[in-house]
Amino acid sequence: ERGDNGWRVDAEATKHSFKVVSLLWTSMHNTEQKNFRFVGDPGVRTSDPEERKQIADLLAGYSCVPVFIEQEVADKHLSFCHKFLWPVMHGMKVFEDDVTNLDKEERTQLDVNYRDYQVWNRRYADVVETQLTPESLVWVHDFYLLLMPKYLTIQRPDARIGFFLHAAFPSSEVLRCIPMREEILLSLLSCKLVAFQAFEYTRHFLSGCQLLLNSMHSIRSGGVLCIEHKGHSVILRQDHFVIPVSNLV
Repeated sequence: ERGDNGWRVDAEATKHSFKVVSLLWTSMHNTEQKNFRFVGDPGVRTSDPEERKQIADLLAGYSCVPVFIEQEVADKHLSFCHKFLWPVMHGMKVFEDDVTNLDKEERTQLDVNYRDYQVWNRRYADVVETQLTPESLVWVHDFYLLLMPKYLTIQRPDARIGFFLHAAFPSSEVLRCIPMREEILLSLLSCKLVAFQAFEYTRHFLSGCQLLLNSMHSIRSGGVLCIEHKGHSVILRQDHFVIPVSNLV
């Protein structure tokens, strides 16, 4: 945030008890090895190169790397996520056929918002790409960044990417009705590992990939569930994002 003497970092976890960044920040302070970085939206909008440099320098002390986004892009990205994508992910949006049931104005706005969703994801991929080393493991969180693995893989085919979805994943009946269905699936299939919160969501993902992309799945030694697409294998897991007890009291 901007103070009287310029920008300063508001890093008090107690102010943001249930946000992912707060939980990760807590984990970082409780970990001996701190060889990792957080990449994300700093929550402020500025196009001034000097201010951006000042913000980046301040965040570097917290192992954070900012992704600078214009306000209009941020607003349309959030609109797409909350008004369209979130209801779709949770099976709350009903479609009559294989094409989304929207009038011309609504479809135009959806297309505009989706373009900015793509822009947001590309910006993240661009910034992450500058931070990669041969030993890097990139861990992507939630439906705000579903396309980021695809864009990063285009730039760095050797990137090791994991993805954790903090939301539900829609059934194939719902998934096949949205225009961006294949792009979302292909992006997740560019990861090394994809984790869901429940096996039901994993099953939906498997069904969607099989129906729309003709992908196959298998169970390997040790009970490891994998999905294969065009010679690339992705490990699928079910797990939970742990909330430290200190954040609940």
